[in-house]
Amino acid sequence: EQLKIVARYLEEARRKVLKSSIELLEEESSAFLNALTAGTWSKVRLDRHSLACEISGDGVNWHKSADSLSNSAADSLHIALRLAMVKVLASDRKPPLVMEDPLVNLDRVRRSEAERLLRNIATDYQVIFLTADQQYRDIGDHF
Repeated sequence: EQLKIVARYLEEARRKVLKSSIELLEEESSAFLNALTAGTWSKVRLDRHSLACEISGDGVNWHKSADSLSNSAADSLHIALRLAMVKVLASDRKPPLVMEDPLVNLDRVRRSEAERLLRNIATDYQVIFLTADQQYRDIGDHF
């Protein structure tokens, strides 16, 4: 009987930790997505069981599938989620961020916002930006 009680409390603690981690991921990825899209998309919501992602610009109308988004919006979402995971999971450690052509599908406005965000992130993290695109040849000089 005592083992059942302990198991129940452990499961409740696991759910609380998972819930708070998911909420933190939502908060961080929402902030990154808002910055990347200049406010067009401002909210990220993760399903508590599958971690499926939804995004919204107004907190009311949610898009449940990256397939319903433009390539630019979908890539912005993926960048925001990856940056949020690093921030939440690495906590006080600052691992290098390796990004291969992260801006390739972004439109001009989102590309500019992403460059600004990466410059800000580079103050805390080493950002390794890999690309064959000549337009980014000098971008590393600005990180």
